[in-house]
Amino acid sequence: MLHRFSRLLDVHATDPDDARRRKLLNILLIGAAVSSLAVAGLTAVVGLSNLLGSPEEFVPIYLIGGAIFVLTAAVYAINRYISGSLASTIFLVVLTLALPFTDIPQEVAAGRSLFVFVIPIVMASVLLRPHSTFIFALLGSLEIVVLALSIGDIPNLPAIIGFFLIALVSWLSARSLENALKELTLVNRELDQRVIERTQDLSDALAQVHAEA
Repeated sequence: MLHRFSRLLDVHATDPDDARRRKLLNILLIGAAVSSLAVAGLTAVVGLSNLLGSPEEFVPIYLIGGAIFVLTAAVYAINRYISGSLASTIFLVVLTLALPFTDIPQEVAAGRSLFVFVIPIVMASVLLRPHSTFIFALLGSLEIVVLALSIGDIPNLPAIIGFFLIALVSWLSARSLENALKELTLVNRELDQRVIERTQDLSDALAQVHAEA
């Protein structure tokens, strides 16, 4: 069971960094798919039991849950068979564009739901190249500016500055991790080369001993 689940997550790639990013994306996608199915299932139970409202009122939740499941399945296929960077970009862009619809505009632009824009900013640093985190900080900032102006409010400048500070920290962390992994890969390659050389030297020495005997 665990082996099959691991096969769902792992993606074969020549670049170790690319394989690591694609595996992380698969974990997020499977989590999103399971969550959407769980929410739809619980909603169905509540709706059929007539505990809250009528079943017709829950139809939008079913549609959203189904759309999320289809989207995650499509991105998973792209990630596994086509391109990890393309799949991650689609996932993060769709997620960022969907965030304004998670609450009323006032709360998204300068209220309780403002923090949700941090999620794609942090994700971008580990699913894409480290500098991509600034792109999603900019995209999130533009969204809250547009939302604020659409309701006649002043854009939340401290929040925008905070987004870019979070992007900076995420970039530094992801860049340090990437450099550390590259150095580890180089060290492993050097060790492998030394093992090959020592093995060859030992083989030559044994051949010489046998020849002299």
